[in-house]
Amino acid sequence: RSSDLDESYRKLIRRGYFFYAYVLYRAADYAGRHATNIDVNDFEDAQLLLHLTIDDEVTVVTSDKGLKKCLQDTIQALNGLNDDWYKTSVQVCDTQSFLSMN
Repeated sequence: RSSDLDESYRKLIRRGYFFYAYVLYRAADYAGRHATNIDVNDFEDAQLLLHLTIDDEVTVVTSDKGLKKCLQDTIQALNGLNDDWYKTSVQVCDTQSFLSMN
């Protein structure tokens, strides 16, 4: 039974890491600025990240500076852990850079 719990915990981390990192990152940002108005777009960004896992091999294209910075910081943190279990191939790119690639 313990191994089932461990496996469930591992899946939760891999599936939810970007979502939870974003929620914490944005909460810290709002608190640090003493902001009282929360951007409704942050809810949409969080919903998007519910579909992003550590194992995905995708590039998230966004014009949202807050989302981009959070993803960049999270990817850097994961890949900086020196533990292959946390390594991710997820990348983030702003819309202008993406459009200029073609």
